[in-house]
Amino acid sequence: MDARKASKKQEQRISKNMTKYVEPAYVQKASGAMFHKKSDVISRKFRIEAKTKVKPSKSITLKKEYFEKINREAWETGRIPVLTFSFGDGQDYYVLDEHDFMRIVGDWVGQVE
Repeated sequence: MDARKASKKQEQRISKNMTKYVEPAYVQKASGAMFHKKSDVISRKFRIEAKTKVKPSKSITLKKEYFEKINREAWETGRIPVLTFSFGDGQDYYVLDEHDFMRIVGDWVGQVE
């Protein structure tokens, strides 16, 4: 599988799982090819940038520029930025900055109590 196919598969998986468990989400078509089509997956509350390995791996490089990009795109649209990555094995991990993590967990804990 090439990198484009692996990325598309990951984006579709994220969109499907977000829609099933959180809120409706869609894959941004041509997100990497057009300047006005930003982020990979979008929902009402989140903008998600997805990174994956093509083959299963024990490590992945996450660059600060990935976080800066998704933070900017989310800020411009009033959404929460999330960086999602996979080691190429079909399991996705979600990364938030401290402020957004505390806000989401605080909201969740408030609902549980």
